[in-house]
Amino acid sequence: MQSGETSAEKRRLSAIASICFLPSNSCFSLIPSRFSLITWSDTSTHPIAPYHRGKESAYADWNKHDGEQSKLVMKAIVLNAGYGGRLRPATDGLPKCLLRVDADHSVLEVQLRTLARCGIRHVTIMIGYEAEKIEHFIATHPIAPLTVQTRYNPFFATTNTAVTCWLAIRDMTEDFILLNGDTLFDAEILRRVLAAPEAPLVMAIDQKPSYDADDMKVRLTTGGRLKAVGKSLPESKIDGESIGLMTFRANGVAAFRSALETAVRDPEALRLWYHDVISLMASTLPVNTILIDGLWWREIDTPQDLAEVRASFARRELTAGVRHSPGINTVPLKV
Repeated sequence: MQSGETSAEKRRLSAIASICFLPSNSCFSLIPSRFSLITWSDTSTHPIAPYHRGKESAYADWNKHDGEQSKLVMKAIVLNAGYGGRLRPATDGLPKCLLRVDADHSVLEVQLRTLARCGIRHVTIMIGYEAEKIEHFIATHPIAPLTVQTRYNPFFATTNTAVTCWLAIRDMTEDFILLNGDTLFDAEILRRVLAAPEAPLVMAIDQKPSYDADDMKVRLTTGGRLKAVGKSLPESKIDGESIGLMTFRANGVAAFRSALETAVRDPEALRLWYHDVISLMASTLPVNTILIDGLWWREIDTPQDLAEVRASFARRELTAGVRHSPGINTVPLKV
């Protein structure tokens, strides 16, 4: 813990740590439609602070510390509309998020369980390719205490993630996490992002010796704030890469909504990534970054990526593997 951190910040970290391990029981109901809502109800800047497991009262304490009104992020939006073309033939007739990575557990199941562990309670999954299979999976694989809904991108075959995010605007009504549907990560990464000093936007980044054309590369200020992000940054300007996990808070939520509304008015925006929109926002909005160096995460784009992820789970490299999630019962994958 930095010496300059306030007692309020210490309590915030404690609250985040405590809810990452909340047990739960569940029941569920299903309302079928293209907009699907499935509810499982519970029935019972770069310096990183050390991990502290909080007390059960830490959650309530956080909302009243030092007279300030604060709150935990409870909502996530997960982008799963794309084809996953580079993974063919594995994705012929099967969305990338339903590929098995840990025994019978899919990418999506691992993501949802990680979100649940860290206090997320409401998830919107943006779908497109093989949408019905994702909806079926959600309906048959309840994960307490999550409320999960889907929204369909009918333009998934001709657009990129900026349009998918634009179609999710109606769910951007409060602080939320935005997550790529092909990114898996240690729960500790999400805990650190949630525990970071509040900012309109906090983006998780990593660093490596070299970057390829598909990496969403970032350029930072000397203080660690985002200056630019995109796939085409020149090598001399690269300070790391976005891992596809970030939080929007307070005025950052409205700023992202506004930027998306503006972007989609340009026909060229149909092929934009949402990171391109954030890059434009960074000129007027503080975008903080969290370096997660040393923590496990993977993006699944190719057969090699998929093989490496499966090998990582087999070696139990994550500190929060699916089979060892407290209070969560696993269900075999059926699609």
